[in-house]
Amino acid sequence: DDFISNTARNTMKFLDFIFGEDSNDQSVENNVSPIMPRNVRWEASKQEEYNFLAKENDAHITAKGKSRVEKEELKEKLRTSPELGPILSHIEVLVNHALMAGQ
Repeated sequence: DDFISNTARNTMKFLDFIFGEDSNDQSVENNVSPIMPRNVRWEASKQEEYNFLAKENDAHITAKGKSRVEKEELKEKLRTSPELGPILSHIEVLVNHALMAGQ
């Protein structure tokens, strides 16, 4: 429910968790371009909130208490989201790579 009350802020917190909160500061110091600059994260977060609110009347997007089919539908919506889909795909590749390296 917290995600629903402030989608942009919580999406930004998620992206900061994935990419690091201080990536811009560290990147400037190290002359390295950040993977996803904070201004791009914020714009993606605002767009995700806009999309979420636009779709909120069509479907309530929470997984708690939902059936397996509904959870799969939610996963598919996230994967096909223009803002979060590419990020989640990249994260999936990194996680799979780490899991394979650990075996």
